[in-house]
Amino acid sequence: MGQLLRRHVVRVVLALTVVGAVGACGEAGGSDEVAASATAPAEVVAVAILQELDPPLREAFRMAKRRRFNKSQDLVAAYLKDAGPQANHVHARFVQAFAYQKLDHNEQARQLFEWVLEKRPDYIDVQHYYGFCLYYLGDLDGAKQAFETYLDHWPDQSSAHHGLGMVALEEGRSKDAKRHFERAIALNPDAESEQLALSHARLGDVYMNLECPMDARRAYTKAVTVWPPLDEAWYALHRVLMQLGDSSEAEAALKEHTRLVARGERQGANGQ
Repeated sequence: MGQLLRRHVVRVVLALTVVGAVGACGEAGGSDEVAASATAPAEVVAVAILQELDPPLREAFRMAKRRRFNKSQDLVAAYLKDAGPQANHVHARFVQAFAYQKLDHNEQARQLFEWVLEKRPDYIDVQHYYGFCLYYLGDLDGAKQAFETYLDHWPDQSSAHHGLGMVALEEGRSKDAKRHFERAIALNPDAESEQLALSHARLGDVYMNLECPMDARRAYTKAVTVWPPLDEAWYALHRVLMQLGDSSEAEAALKEHTRLVARGERQGANGQ
């Protein structure tokens, strides 16, 4: 099992013995979050770095997204050599940071993201990637701040709500996690299938924490329907089906999980 699967399996197992004070299954209830003071007006004009990348770096980013790390790094190196003094080093380091992040080398990614944000704090979309980086490094407060900074400028971005949901889930704030995952799904139901499936899977984890296995079953089933290669959702579905006493369906889900892992078809390793 990959890093994300291990984290969520452990969390769900532990959470089954501790139920938050929330409403009935399927009901969001109130919020766990402590009321915060009003957010100060943004001091920078948001700019999207992805819209400003030169074509070679766009291709390098695309390769990194497909987890072709060596190809991505080769393209960045070629860009820096060919562009010479005209090269945009901020853009190049952003792509390198993203490539490291996709490999789960989050400490290297964190250093590069922070360098980029120091040079260009107006590249607000970098906060999105930085937030996931900090999450996997265990800096939940930093991750939450990064996602909230991103949403201060672009409040309708599904993936940032997903990120806040992950932070809330990790902290045991089930109501907030549920609210953020539902918001992520509602904001962009036609999003990239893998991301949408991950939000459904994490919503299933919330329902498991709330001891609502039928709702969890529906969420996990939705996840594997939207994105069948999401092996962690198949495993979670297997577990909840076993709890519900549906052994035949549970066995089928486990077989699919095993098949995907054996064939190296794992997807959705870092929640983005």
